[in-house]
Amino acid sequence: MSLLLSEALPLRTTRMLGDFAASEVLPLRFGDLRGTRFPLVKLTDVRWLVADHDMEVTAVFIDDEETKSYAVVSESDAAGHTWTVVRLAAPAPPDARVSGSGLGLKNPDTGALIENPADIAEYLLRLAGRTEIFPHLSYTLALGAFRLGMGAAVSLVLFPLLVLLIIFLTRRMLRPSDE
Repeated sequence: MSLLLSEALPLRTTRMLGDFAASEVLPLRFGDLRGTRFPLVKLTDVRWLVADHDMEVTAVFIDDEETKSYAVVSESDAAGHTWTVVRLAAPAPPDARVSGSGLGLKNPDTGALIENPADIAEYLLRLAGRTEIFPHLSYTLALGAFRLGMGAAVSLVLFPLLVLLIIFLTRRMLRPSDE
């Protein structure tokens, strides 16, 4: 499945986890979130969704008061999707704000925390099936599909734009200053 860049990302919702009252998009959490609080999504009175991936939860708060009576559980479905849930020892009050802090998504290849905006963009594009970059696309077209002309065209598609950019910047740098 490869989506156009203008199409919506295929983010999962709470409906995929079961029959819940509200259909909300399952959150993705990135970076070191230990110094901040993020809201948890209510699944039941004692089950609260943290993120649509494995995540380390370091603290849970109920109405701005830290609680120690919780367990962090990674759950998964038959398709292999995993998500992180906090199970409270006692039901939270009906109008309580439950929040958490912790460490977000880690790179599946290196195990490093995903914090860099480029890495976040790569992860989101991977969700949409868009992991191809121009050099790799050129290589697979030219050598893998034996379409040498198309592979060369992909390599040269940005060349005219780069030439115009170089001309513009060179003229701007060589322009006499009005000091």
